[in-house]
Amino acid sequence: MAEIISQLTMNHLPFKAEAVSRWDENSDLQKFLVALYDQPCVMTGPDGVEHHSNYSDYGSYLFDGGIEKMNAFANELSESSEDVYHQNPDKIHKKKHEFLKDDHFGLAAKSIVAWEAIDSAMLSEDAFVSIYHTLEAGSDLDCSVLLLKSFNYKQAGYCLRAFIENVTLPLYFSQNPDKYELWKNDGFNTPSFRRKSDGLLNQLVSQGVLASDLAERVGLVYGKLNAFVHSSVSSMIHAGHDAGEWRGLCFKLDEVHKWCGLVTECVEVGIRLAKIQTEIWLQTLHSKPDICTICHAENNFESKQIDSVGNEPLFELICKKCGHKWHSTRRPK
Repeated sequence: MAEIISQLTMNHLPFKAEAVSRWDENSDLQKFLVALYDQPCVMTGPDGVEHHSNYSDYGSYLFDGGIEKMNAFANELSESSEDVYHQNPDKIHKKKHEFLKDDHFGLAAKSIVAWEAIDSAMLSEDAFVSIYHTLEAGSDLDCSVLLLKSFNYKQAGYCLRAFIENVTLPLYFSQNPDKYELWKNDGFNTPSFRRKSDGLLNQLVSQGVLASDLAERVGLVYGKLNAFVHSSVSSMIHAGHDAGEWRGLCFKLDEVHKWCGLVTECVEVGIRLAKIQTEIWLQTLHSKPDICTICHAENNFESKQIDSVGNEPLFELICKKCGHKWHSTRRPK
């Protein structure tokens, strides 16, 4: 199986800060998406003739869809930008902010679209160590967006820290499958992420899974997000009481821009971790071709031939443990 996230795709990171209104076919995001799906495919017609094609057009399709989705997101934020409050009425200044023209928001928007594409590529190829964490990371990002829209900026930060955890833990479980089984039965306590002696990130560096510079970047953004979880005063929605600066639950442009920066950092390291995860799992599938990608049961499936692909028989395999179905042209043992 070809790599899921190519180095050519990675070469388009980091993204340029660029307002959504200025995205076009020359955008680094468009090039990233096309490179991500620049994968060959072979279609066999009814006559058995093979036709060679490529999925890169799907990247352009995702880019067009991303523009539409981020336009809607930007307009929602712009409409809410006049919903402001300050305990001192003289400091209430209502002015609509045009997020479609905002470079900070545009960069975060690129990150969101990029992650959805990465997520789709991993899921479509079963290229993940843990289906739980892969799906959960996407939900974390979605939830963070929803909380941002409702002015719950601190809580939006919670979800970004959960995102970092859910894109990192599969790498740990790839090296410690026994811990993964414990985790699935609520018998595992996640190690400290950043502890110098035996923290999770340092373990991954020692095992050769993460380069030290990438582990440091993950640790830095995780540390920033800890402020939201541990209710540092700067992260609290209701900060400012003791200084006459309370703004309450309302739109805050400074908090939106802070969130945009954090989303950008989270997704960039998330994509780099996802590339490592897909490579590890493809190596696992090469050495254990009869493993179920969902529950990791080995050689525990039923199979039957359901069709042919050219001159190759096509088999349907059903895991006896979890019921997952997949197809293969390789004859099961």
